[in-house]
Amino acid sequence: MSAKLTLYYFVGSMPSRACVILSKVLNIPIELRSINLYEREQHSEWYKKLNPAKKVPVLIDGDFILTESRAILAYLVDTRHPGNSLYPKDEKKRAAIDERLHFDGSSVFPKISNVFQSRVMGKSETECKKTFRELTAVVKTLEEFLSKSEYFAGNGMTIADISIFPNVTASLEFLHFRI
Repeated sequence: MSAKLTLYYFVGSMPSRACVILSKVLNIPIELRSINLYEREQHSEWYKKLNPAKKVPVLIDGDFILTESRAILAYLVDTRHPGNSLYPKDEKKRAAIDERLHFDGSSVFPKISNVFQSRVMGKSETECKKTFRELTAVVKTLEEFLSKSEYFAGNGMTIADISIFPNVTASLEFLHFRI
């Protein structure tokens, strides 16, 4: 385990926020390096070498690089607090957490991003309504998951909750808009 971790992030990025939140919850020292997405710093040559996808966050641990927030969350627990209840060793609990992480990454986050982009990019009212309906449907599915357990992936807080928290808070802000 390397002594120094570096996280390239953007404060407005929900996946970046999840990584920062976990580092604070587990008191993991991480050097934070802000990437200015508005100035397209993620497209610079040096950054593309870290992450060819040109996205945030990026975690560097010595010569090891991770470029996906949910993988970063799992890695931080596994390497800094192995067996922690946020990502336990039990295969079934871990599989339930992984399932919710995948739902977050494949359903929740993309729908929020679509709503945001349709508004920021000045898409048509029809397109904005469509993305809003899609987000609303995903939020209803999320509510169904939460009706079955106290937390997103069971009866205790896990990295799935930390991952989805910034997304849910952003969704609540978007759902206040009426199209």
